[in-house]
Amino acid sequence: MLLKRIKVLYYEPPAPLIPVTIAPMGGVIFGAIAVAGVQTHRERLDNMPGLEDPILQVKKGFLASMQASLPKTTLSEVSHPLPDDDLEKLKRELGQGYLLDFKTTKWGIINNSIQVYSLAVYQSRARLVNLSEEKIIWQGVCYLSENDPIGKPSIHDFEVDDGASVQSASG
Repeated sequence: MLLKRIKVLYYEPPAPLIPVTIAPMGGVIFGAIAVAGVQTHRERLDNMPGLEDPILQVKKGFLASMQASLPKTTLSEVSHPLPDDDLEKLKRELGQGYLLDFKTTKWGIINNSIQVYSLAVYQSRARLVNLSEEKIIWQGVCYLSENDPIGKPSIHDFEVDDGASVQSASG
């Protein structure tokens, strides 16, 4: 299969995950405090100027490697993220040919509920698609879990420097 031209795109990411605090037998008051704490963390993550979808770094590295391996292939990038990765919709919107797409499926911070610390997680998918046939030719999945049981970072540790540790763990 000789690929001369490939459209390249990425998708809108899901909202970043944040730790959920569960109030053990705390009743309505402690439950409300826990929900308020989660909303505060969500607002902080949403407002971090340095926090962007890690798929942009994944895409950049992948394309640089691909261009070095296949120098005669023309990569035509869609400049904005698309909302949906349905093959039928992509074919209607982009037409015929080949497509290389990148999608973050999960990212953010979760709690290790057993040992009570937080960790950064990132999961993404890349695939090569024949749009004419609506067929996936190749697909790869990346899963990263930045786990530091010794340092035992909390959600507050991940908020330092506008989320730099989340970005470096997943990018």
